[in-house]
Amino acid sequence: TIEAIAEAFPTAPCPVREEVPFSSAYKWSALSLENEPGTFVLGAPDVLLPAVSGKIDPDRKMDEWTESGLRVLMLAWSPTERSLIGDSGTPRLPSDLQPYGLASFQDELQPDAATAFARFREAGIAVKIISGDHPETVAALTRQAGFGQGHDLQVLSGPDLAEMDEATFARAAESGEVFGRITPEQKLDIIRHLQQQGHYVAMIGDGVNDVLALKQAQVGIAMEQGSQATLAVADMVLLK
Repeated sequence: TIEAIAEAFPTAPCPVREEVPFSSAYKWSALSLENEPGTFVLGAPDVLLPAVSGKIDPDRKMDEWTESGLRVLMLAWSPTERSLIGDSGTPRLPSDLQPYGLASFQDELQPDAATAFARFREAGIAVKIISGDHPETVAALTRQAGFGQGHDLQVLSGPDLAEMDEATFARAAESGEVFGRITPEQKLDIIRHLQQQGHYVAMIGDGVNDVLALKQAQVGIAMEQGSQATLAVADMVLLK
């Protein structure tokens, strides 16, 4: 994502004073720069909006983009001069954020995705799409890839799952088809609940946020272009 932004908006590099790298656990990253006041934050709009001061109305554009399958990020700035790391040692989202703009990204779908989904169905394999992106973005991409056609997709979000007790979570893991805004720990929990209900689970992933789930699944599958961490824990690596 950062490489795509840098390619679209090239500029001279700036020395970094403090940084919070992006994490799927909290859905944002932050930078404070030498000789620049305040802190810049890049992350999921629905995560950053509670920290935005004043009124803004980006909802129409965000909804339009997410419903069409685009991934949306917000760039914001905080004038607050304080450490990005809290007393507990965990990243702290700056307060009084002022939004600078929205950026949208389009994922390229493999042309044979619909064929792959059809072959899974023919083999009796239930498919679940689990992502850290916005649930509506994931659902739109899933439909474009030919999954869930002919019925309403069962779409669930990470914040919804976080409010469920164990029994309700287990039922959601069984019935849900598309999961968005999911943390790495929730990916792990979904697989655990499916296994407890007698399912034999294969997990496909490519990022560090997939490592816990890949290790838990009976078959962990990584892609060749995935992170070194996923390649190290996978039972199978898909080449080319």
